[in-house]
Amino acid sequence: MGSLPALAGLCLLWQRRVSGDYQVMDCCVRTSSMPIPAKVVRDYRDQYVQDGCAVRAVIFTTIRGRNLCAPPHAPWVKHLKETLNRRNHNRVRCLF
Repeated sequence: MGSLPALAGLCLLWQRRVSGDYQVMDCCVRTSSMPIPAKVVRDYRDQYVQDGCAVRAVIFTTIRGRNLCAPPHAPWVKHLKETLNRRNHNRVRCLF
């Protein structure tokens, strides 16, 4: 659990953006280069500039529901995404 205090120091800024059709979207406004341990991450999603956000990022969701913004081209980010893809692929999902 030594890495959890380090995550607490991870500074993330979120900005609320309103598009022309009044849909609200959360965007990372910057990323952190500090690696995130796989054991605290549940899922991820990609953020694109084309979607109305100012920066390209990977948004990792922790098991506690926090969103952490990471640079998409960092080697540790690519590795963590692959790890999550394997973990989620092996998970059996209940459809009812």
